[in-house]
Amino acid sequence: GNGSALSVDDDALLTGRKHNFKVRFLAYENKNHSPFDFRMIKLPIIKSNILSMPLISSDLKRFDSPMTITLSNVEKAEMRYTLDGSEPTESSPIYKKPFVISKSTVVKARSFKKGYTPSLVAKEQFSYNFIESITYNNKPNTPYNKNIEQVLFDGEFGTTDNLEKGWLGFSGSDFSAVVKLLRPIDLQNVMVEFAHVPDSWAFAPKKVEVFVSSDSITYSEPYTIANTFNSEDESQNVAQLVHSLIPVNCKEVKYIKIVAYSINKIPIWHEAKGLRPWIMIDEIQIIESAE
Repeated sequence: GNGSALSVDDDALLTGRKHNFKVRFLAYENKNHSPFDFRMIKLPIIKSNILSMPLISSDLKRFDSPMTITLSNVEKAEMRYTLDGSEPTESSPIYKKPFVISKSTVVKARSFKKGYTPSLVAKEQFSYNFIESITYNNKPNTPYNKNIEQVLFDGEFGTTDNLEKGWLGFSGSDFSAVVKLLRPIDLQNVMVEFAHVPDSWAFAPKKVEVFVSSDSITYSEPYTIANTFNSEDESQNVAQLVHSLIPVNCKEVKYIKIVAYSINKIPIWHEAKGLRPWIMIDEIQIIESAE
């Protein structure tokens, strides 16, 4: 056919302009062609006026010593970047050579070139690995108890289709642990990821609390977040990852106690109603203030 136009109008992403794109579909008839031929058909390349996003490169996403960050793009356009979480503009620093970061940093970059529409913003979060140790108030249960010293801080997020890889499981009890940092930090947020997989008896916690301390003796009042959904509601009988982001914004933090409260019993709509549920946790991110 003649194709159809798709309109994208997004002030936040495309600088307030309206852009039209045309998609063309080439007819394909199975009786005259091998299915393997179809993937070989080449369509005309249409040049876009929108610059491509820069590529932000590094050796690691979590690091424990100064790390070098490199930016690159396809068009060899001017790249500008920020390290404070703000959006890059034409007045942001110009990228001239690789630079070094030594603390948790959000790197954002954008391509600019005269006569072209600026690219979308590329973003990467780099987390400094300042975890010294973790002490569990109650140990995870078999078979979800492998590599308990490292697995919650390895930067690898698990999936709901394989709870035996990268997950720790706590049967019929709350998750409670104290994280000791290598040095005091200005703590912005704590992020904890859980698996909600009712078919595997895994239910997201009903509440997560974070307590902080500079000396491991006196802890703050809890910073709390409740689940955004009711784990006991049958409508939530679907496998999903649950990210709990707890804002803290506290200075000179060296010890972080994290408690995730179990729903205690499997809900009445479940075939295993009344039995002990699991809390499954696979990652904790300690996010330092960028200031």
